[in-house]
Amino acid sequence: MQNPYISRCVLGVLPVLGASTAFGALAEYRFDSGSQGAIGTDPGIIAGQFEAASTLDDSNNGATGGTPSNYSSEHARLTANRVIGASGTPGTVTSSITDGEFFQFQLEATSGNQLNLTQLKFSTNYYGTDAAVFASYFVRSSLDNFNANLGVTTDPVFDGIFAHQLQASSSGFVERIINLGPEFQNILGPVTFHLYMFDNNNSASRWVAVDNVVIDGTVTAIPEPGVAAVFLSGGLLALLRRRNR
Repeated sequence: MQNPYISRCVLGVLPVLGASTAFGALAEYRFDSGSQGAIGTDPGIIAGQFEAASTLDDSNNGATGGTPSNYSSEHARLTANRVIGASGTPGTVTSSITDGEFFQFQLEATSGNQLNLTQLKFSTNYYGTDAAVFASYFVRSSLDNFNANLGVTTDPVFDGIFAHQLQASSSGFVERIINLGPEFQNILGPVTFHLYMFDNNNSASRWVAVDNVVIDGTVTAIPEPGVAAVFLSGGLLALLRRRNR
């Protein structure tokens, strides 16, 4: 039979060992009014800007001018003359990684806290005037030096690849959800996410877009080892005294 006094002792210690915020969105990127900053940010984290990689430039993509990305339409997108593939050819997973075709953002817990990340959500779109082509998206993180795709999808070749058929308008965003594994628990340092993209066409008259990027989880205080030992030993001592009465 469970001893209710033991339960009370343990429950009394847990808040001291690491008080956690309620589960929910730690940071969101909505791109309202063209902003690249996070909104609704948990006070226990520092969230960097959502931005195009420095390698996402015209020289890698066969484009003929213009800025690599913009946010003025209240979503992050590559400008109309972008060609998402090496030297203007249709892209692949390999070319997307080699040529640095990604957006990125970074999260870090404030001093004395650790991150527990559970889910990454983002919406994709691919729109323009070409024939029936598609764009692909995948996400990697700095925790394994960007080696593996996050998430599991129904793509016949690669897990973690999200395909988006070309749309006629910019209203066809589709939400993607990635459940994050145990390696995203108790993160003490910064973690960076790369959202890669490529398409299977070499025309330039279409846009690759991302919106509503949300990272869910909690922020937990890092327990002090000495404090934990004191409270655990104190709880056990109180239990022994009660049992000896």
